[in-house]
Amino acid sequence: MGARKSNGVLVFVAVLLIATGCAGVDSSSQNTSAKAAVRHVNETGPEVGRAIETACAEPPIVERTNLTPEEKRMLLTRITADPESVKGELFLPVFLEAQDLPGDIKMTQDTRCHLPLDPGDDAFARHCGFCSGLALWQGRFDQTIFRLVDIRWVFPTEKEAQAYHVERLLANSEGQPEIPGAPLAGTDCRVFGGTIDVRGTPLTHYYYIFRVQNVVVKLYVAQGPDVIGTEKSLTLEKVAELAETCIQRIEAYNRDARLGVNRPGIPD
Repeated sequence: MGARKSNGVLVFVAVLLIATGCAGVDSSSQNTSAKAAVRHVNETGPEVGRAIETACAEPPIVERTNLTPEEKRMLLTRITADPESVKGELFLPVFLEAQDLPGDIKMTQDTRCHLPLDPGDDAFARHCGFCSGLALWQGRFDQTIFRLVDIRWVFPTEKEAQAYHVERLLANSEGQPEIPGAPLAGTDCRVFGGTIDVRGTPLTHYYYIFRVQNVVVKLYVAQGPDVIGTEKSLTLEKVAELAETCIQRIEAYNRDARLGVNRPGIPD
C-alpha cells in the first residue's frame, strides 16, 4: 500500500479474481521504559536506526512504563527478532482498532510495529522518519468494508511529515485518479480511487492520504464485491468518518505525549 509494493487495488483485484474464477536490550535493566529500549537499540545496534540520523529529533512519545517481567520478556523477544519494531511498539495507539470499524472485520496482517519500506522510498530516511506501520483488516464479501489498509508514517515534526507527504503522494496514490470535491480529513488531504470494472464486477475503493500533525496517514478502503443496494454501499462520507477517527487517535496520542502522560505496560 505504498509502503511496500502496492497492497491496495492490485492485491484486492487478485483476491477478487480468485474468488470469482531488539537485539542488545538487557531484560534485567532497572529502566522499565520501552522508550529507553528504543534509545538503547539506536545507540548500540550496528544496522539499526538507519532512518534516524544523528541530526534527527525524536517525535512526541508516550512512554510505557512499569513493565511487568512478562512484558519485558515479550518486548525483548520481539526486538531481538526485529530491532526496528520497538519504535513502532510505542505508536500502536495511533492506529484504528476493531471497535472503530463497522461489521464483522478482522485484522489479518499486523505490521504496525515495523513496516519495511519500498526499496525506492529514500524520502523516509531523508525526512527523519522514525517508524512506519501497517494493519490490514478483512471483512466478508457482502460487507460495506471488505478490505481496509491502515498505514502510518511517524516523523519528529510536522515540517518533516509534510515534506514526506508531498514527496510521496504520487507513489502512495498508486496511480489512482484523484476525486475532486471529496470530503476532506486532516491536513493536506487528497482523495483517490472510485469505482472500476474488474471482469464485469464493480470494485469501489477509496484512498485517503493526509497528515495529522507529525504523522502521515494512508487509509485504503474497498467495498465487498457482493454488496447489494445503496444502504451498504461504501461512500466517501463513510471513509471520511474513519479518517476522522484516525485523526482523533493521533491527536490524543500527541496530547498525552505533550502532557507527559504515561501508559502502563505495552500491548501484546
